[in-house]
Amino acid sequence: MVAALRSAVPGLFALQDDITRAVAGALKAKLLPGEHAAAQSEQPPSGSLEAYNAYLEGQFYISRITQADRPKAIAYYTQATQLDPRYALAWSRLPQARTRLSKASLDGAPAQEAYAKARTAVDRALTLSPDLAEAHLARGDVLLNTDFDWRGAEAEFRRATELAPNDGEAKFSRGTQLATVGEVEQAIELTREALTTEPLHATWYNWLAAYLTALNRLDEGEQAIRKAIALQPNAETFHEQLAIIEIQRGNAQAALAAAQQEPPGVWQDAALALARQIGGDRSAADAALETLIEKDAEAASYQFAEVYSLRNASFAT
Repeated sequence: MVAALRSAVPGLFALQDDITRAVAGALKAKLLPGEHAAAQSEQPPSGSLEAYNAYLEGQFYISRITQADRPKAIAYYTQATQLDPRYALAWSRLPQARTRLSKASLDGAPAQEAYAKARTAVDRALTLSPDLAEAHLARGDVLLNTDFDWRGAEAEFRRATELAPNDGEAKFSRGTQLATVGEVEQAIELTREALTTEPLHATWYNWLAAYLTALNRLDEGEQAIRKAIALQPNAETFHEQLAIIEIQRGNAQAALAAAQQEPPGVWQDAALALARQIGGDRSAADAALETLIEKDAEAASYQFAEVYSLRNASFAT
């Protein structure tokens, strides 16, 4: 059985190539790549089906968007790189998983170690495949979210877009960078374009909701976040985003209900602390803020700022 599976691997990847060429040919009139575009592939250079399966397992777990699943994604991506050390795409996926895990649950030395491993993985990916769009997206993600080098991130995301002009992830990532520097309308446009290529990508709907909410386009924002929740009901931050929309509407009861549906952890603590600030109950607001401070002091500094800003507006005397 194992021998039969191994003999089928070249045929599997050849079939993927045939399908890719057929689709590209059919869409050539509509999707004209730029002069710098390069062929992109998920296939491991060794042709190892085991490495490819490990990569796909990593993709599955990272798409679940939960704290518990990120270590599983890291383990599978790492396994893929061990099975095929030249697998640049697997090396490219490791940094985002590590930085997301660190931001959500690590601090101090462990967080710095995770960031260092993310940078090492990015460098390895780019050394192996300088024209891999995903590798440039990975470096841009590290620069944006870890080093706060927004212009450096912009250059990497632009390069990724040049290499893969029709790639939704490249458009989405470029949108995150633009939103970071205040170009929210452009971020919305790019995120919507990304969703036309991958309409079941829950995370992108979440970010779209955040951008729309920032512009006080609350009905559109709610539509986007409810789509995200429908796709991934147990994902982190989605119900918190819905709570924020209800807070901006001044609907304390709906905000609290949304916050209570957020999965337990730092994001639920933050959502509850935010929602309680507009409920009119000073003692409940104090208790929720105290819980956030006691449980999430290292991981939620930005959320502290949000809560205190809202608190000052709600309980100003």
